[in-house]
Amino acid sequence: PQRPIKNKSWLDEEALNKAMVGLKQTFKGSDVLDKCKTAFSELTSPPDDSIKMTRGLLLWGPPGTGKTTIMENLAEAAGFHMIVKPFAGADINSGKVGDTEKILGALTDRSHQLTWAPCCLVIDEIDALAPDRDAKASEHKVDALSKLLSVFGGIDDHRNLFVFGATNRKTDMDKAFLRRLEAKFYVGVPDPDARMAFILGKLPALIGRVDAAGQPLARTTSASLSHELLHSLVNLTTNFSGANIEKLCAKVSQDIDGNRQRMTRSVVDKARKRARE
Repeated sequence: PQRPIKNKSWLDEEALNKAMVGLKQTFKGSDVLDKCKTAFSELTSPPDDSIKMTRGLLLWGPPGTGKTTIMENLAEAAGFHMIVKPFAGADINSGKVGDTEKILGALTDRSHQLTWAPCCLVIDEIDALAPDRDAKASEHKVDALSKLLSVFGGIDDHRNLFVFGATNRKTDMDKAFLRRLEAKFYVGVPDPDARMAFILGKLPALIGRVDAAGQPLARTTSASLSHELLHSLVNLTTNFSGANIEKLCAKVSQDIDGNRQRMTRSVVDKARKRARE
């Protein structure tokens, strides 16, 4: 028989650790993954009815830094059931009065069918559903926010439902909703080591004989040139998000024809021009 959710901890620590290893290859140098792991451990502990539980996690920072990717991978690995695939707040933010609340209600009610299991919503641009309630907020957006507050810790509380959100506009979000998400972590642009690892992962065959730190593996002109050009790309992508680096690497690959085995200075020069576009 299926046990009620409140009598057990459902964290799949082995799967979560495996997911962490994969993500750390992409998000090298960032401590946000370890913070998220700690938060997931706390979320999945058996709840104490005398203590009000936090109902989710928020990652905030510049666009394109992988916030939703982190949420989706870790939530699934930790043992949460995603009742719908990850979506953006704007996807269900209808202009018709009442429609957004109906969609939210239909989605959140799915957790009632899995009362024995931890369920979650992974929402990108969650600020579209939880805007700050000021004079500029439209009535239908406030109604959608009220539905969220009701479901997460309110009168219609779904105790087995959690929300994992991502936003680049945290300061524009409703304060009451943010209090429901006690764990809030910043995800910034990758540092030089992370950019190095990312580029090595995207252009391994084109860079030449260099190690994970970008150092030449052999004292040859080819290896030294590859080392120099690799560091040029790392410097070129300063303040780039992971998404922007990926796009630039794709363009670099297109600029190298089938007869070339290595990058050349001309390719990096083209990349520099593309980076300014």
